[in-house]
Amino acid sequence: REACADAFREGGGYPVTIPLLQAPLALAEPAVRCLSALAQAVPSSVVRIIGLGGLRPLLAPEGPEGVLARSAPARSCAAKLLSRCIDERGAQDLIENIGEGALRRVMQLALMLHKDGRAGLEAFHDMVHILFVLSSCHLALLCCVIPSELLRILAEVSLSRQRNEVVERAEHIVQRLMGDRSCRRVLRPMLRSSDEARYDVEDE
Repeated sequence: REACADAFREGGGYPVTIPLLQAPLALAEPAVRCLSALAQAVPSSVVRIIGLGGLRPLLAPEGPEGVLARSAPARSCAAKLLSRCIDERGAQDLIENIGEGALRRVMQLALMLHKDGRAGLEAFHDMVHILFVLSSCHLALLCCVIPSELLRILAEVSLSRQRNEVVERAEHIVQRLMGDRSCRRVLRPMLRSSDEARYDVEDE
């Protein structure tokens, strides 16, 4: 795998592939598949992808929203790529530099994947990881842009009877968001109505 990654780099694969993320669907989908597969197979490639601007087309407001809206495979691969990169400081700095626009793109992608149903379930779980990281490093910004629909989805996941890493991360996200008055107003009814609620929901 490392040898393949080295060959990809030495052959100029990164500067050829990354610009294609902003190309029409026929080229953009294979490009995001390629970078996603590379990030999963060779973790060391993540830093290079970030450094060469491989995330900006996916996060910038002027990025290829149409590609993600039109292609379920592209959505899933974008989620996987972002989830492999989000723990890196370079990715977090990029989100901070772009600001609200980057988080809005993340929210849009999460909602689209949730609507994909079972086919998008694994990718939606990748988005939960991304939101988990964002709730720790960009909480104030996250509270400003997260839509009510996604708040309700996260609350539903957090209240699942099945205990696993995704549920635990959703719990963490909800607990962090409960500190914001606007988010709390949306979340409180769901948490109060569930027998499984595990949160300290206080009146304002």
